[in-house]
Amino acid sequence: MDRTGALHPALPAAAALALCAGAACAQPADDGGPIIVGESRERFKTVEIERFRAFLDFYSRYQKDRLTANGQPTRTDIEWLFRESLGISTRAFIGHRNLIDLTADASLGWEDTIIDSDTLGVSEGHESAIVDGFNFNALVLGESQAPVTIHGFRDQSLLNREFYTTIDVLNTEIGASVRTLLETAPTTISYVHREREQSDRIGQVDTSSKQDVFSLLSQWSPSENQRLRLDYSLSFIQEKPAPGANLSYTRHDATITHELDFGPEERYSLRSTGRVYDQQGDYPNRILRLHEQLIAEHTDNLESRTDLTVEEQTVNAREQRVVRGSIVLTHELYDSLVTSVRGGGSHLDAPDDDFTSDEYFCTLVLDYTKEVPFGRFSASVSGTFDHLDDSERGQTLTILDSPQTFNDPLPVVLLRRNIVPASILVTDASGFTTYVDGSDYTLLPLPNRIELERVLGGGIADGQSVLVDYDIGPEPAILTTTGVFASNLRYTIEEGTLQGLSLYGEWRDVVQSIRTTDPDALPNELQNLRTGIDYRRKPFSFEAEYERNASTISPFEANRFRAGFNQPLGPRSYVNIYGSYETFDFWDDGQLLKLGRVTAELAHELSYEWRVRGRLVYRDEQDNLGSDVIGLEEAIEINWHKRQTTMFISFRNSDAESDIADTVSQTVSFGLRRAF
Repeated sequence: MDRTGALHPALPAAAALALCAGAACAQPADDGGPIIVGESRERFKTVEIERFRAFLDFYSRYQKDRLTANGQPTRTDIEWLFRESLGISTRAFIGHRNLIDLTADASLGWEDTIIDSDTLGVSEGHESAIVDGFNFNALVLGESQAPVTIHGFRDQSLLNREFYTTIDVLNTEIGASVRTLLETAPTTISYVHREREQSDRIGQVDTSSKQDVFSLLSQWSPSENQRLRLDYSLSFIQEKPAPGANLSYTRHDATITHELDFGPEERYSLRSTGRVYDQQGDYPNRILRLHEQLIAEHTDNLESRTDLTVEEQTVNAREQRVVRGSIVLTHELYDSLVTSVRGGGSHLDAPDDDFTSDEYFCTLVLDYTKEVPFGRFSASVSGTFDHLDDSERGQTLTILDSPQTFNDPLPVVLLRRNIVPASILVTDASGFTTYVDGSDYTLLPLPNRIELERVLGGGIADGQSVLVDYDIGPEPAILTTTGVFASNLRYTIEEGTLQGLSLYGEWRDVVQSIRTTDPDALPNELQNLRTGIDYRRKPFSFEAEYERNASTISPFEANRFRAGFNQPLGPRSYVNIYGSYETFDFWDDGQLLKLGRVTAELAHELSYEWRVRGRLVYRDEQDNLGSDVIGLEEAIEINWHKRQTTMFISFRNSDAESDIADTVSQTVSFGLRRAF
């Protein structure tokens, strides 16, 4: 081996000669045929190209946006884009098939953009730029005990925002990982650099993020009944969630988990998890957590689960310590009745503010399932008692990573008094993307809660789960006692003509009492009734539901109707139609909200060469206290492929009308690729 650590060129040849000589000595003589010396071996090659293709790409796009706002002149923005590029696609082996196995696509081209914008005050503005794209994956020493994977890609795409203009998205990622195949402790070490840019032609959308992530994942089994796992990542993150806003932070996140199965027939399982999370920079915080979970199968029909968590949080240099514990006993009787009993408590201590919070709770749940004529009947009854004692707090208390889900048309509700609106931070479920107040969601502060409403056309999608951080301001001591009774019934027909039909009903009664010196504090009591019918039998689905929520906080009455049709038409063909109509009558402020939605999508393979796909989205939202919105979006795409030529053309039209403004967005795209 030379000084660089590489094998000397003469060594492989010498080794090959030695092997050949040894094999020749062992080869028996055969005068009747050729002499075979050793075994044939694959020879070293500098580059072996298995596949190589070149292609020419042409892409053009026309986009027109028109905004008509009340009291303002109509603004029209038009963009023409032309892009020509030359690309290659290849698979090659470098040195040896087991040395480097490379698959790569790369392109280089020229892009011209012509802009005619009332918003920017530009008439026939022209911009030119060099554009490039790539996508590669290299497997190094794939058959060794430590294969290395190097990958990367850069792609440009359009992100469609419902009933609004599309935005350009540029994603770049480069990374490498090494994976050990050792049976003792398989380990993967990786590094990834990611960049994401989102923008439109007039500068209303201009966001970006950069991430450098180093990670380590290792697993080890000391014995057949033990498993140890280590998961660590170091992230350097820079974000620009909106023009003029810049965030930068560093994260350490390490989790170690140990699992142990023991006892007779290994009926007992102990899972121990320790986590260290440290974020520095913007929004600094640190979490130290230890979680113990013991699952015990005492008999064939009796099981218990015990959880204990000790956690310390440091947010803005202020500490919070939490201890939580619970035990659940589950008993099955005759495979039809399941009884669960859960009890536990928690203690929170904020020493910087001399604040404590103690909670005790217990729950009893009975689940019953029975085969009945034509189907199945299920029922459950539960009762919960909760006691929460909060001492007086003179400073703010921070809540981290509260999981919430946006479901149109209802807002996300943070049911806490005295929330500091300016402290609210909303991120995606991974915690990497920060959403912006006013662009992605809006805040409505109320005396006993804060409501977050999704902005139509923003970065948060309907049904998306997010994480919310917020601060709670100083409060006097409060003692809260809550009792909850809940029950539900469901009868599902599984035979005959009405197979797939279900009738259901749910009832929830919450009784709450509070003791505090704050005269504005109100108990959150409610009586919720939800009943309905649903039918699911392919390709049809239907649901009708009535809900009455008699609550001291935001009471309402709702009616929901949903229907769907999902039918495959072939290997790559299908038709999906979904429609819903919902009404919400809020009693406290007289708000009446109605929302109707229809989504239809068709994909059909006309022949081997031709494929067409269409999509239609309609939204009709009426709010007697807010703004009415009617939106219609149509899109169609036609693809043609023959031999080495591929072509597509797509058209998208989006129209949204409201009491405040009307928007129209049209996009026409054309692409042609010729491979050689």
